[in-house]
Amino acid sequence: MTIYQGSQGSLNLFWNDLFISSFPLSKKKKLSLYEYEGTYLVTEALKDNVPFNRIHEILSLFCKGLYNRKVKKLPIYKTDHELFMCSIFGLIKLKKIDFDDNVLIMCRKKQKKITS
Repeated sequence: MTIYQGSQGSLNLFWNDLFISSFPLSKKKKLSLYEYEGTYLVTEALKDNVPFNRIHEILSLFCKGLYNRKVKKLPIYKTDHELFMCSIFGLIKLKKIDFDDNVLIMCRKKQKKITS
């Protein structure tokens, strides 16, 4: 289980209180960029006339599937992590899950200056 840390910290995602994915936060990759990806996923589905309940069902099903892969210690690929992130933020946008229960933002640890 790897936590990816950028210059501004890391974005860590959970499902059913299990750590699933981590993404770096930096000046270019801000939280708003990751949130936008989830919003974009939902808006594109709505443009294709997919009902809210169906979007919720599909995103939840993907998150549950990835959760089961993590529990069974099966490999999870980078694209799966990226789609999981989009699914989490999509579910947050639909107000089906709570931000605080599924997302943890950790700031970068500041280094102590050593003086001799």
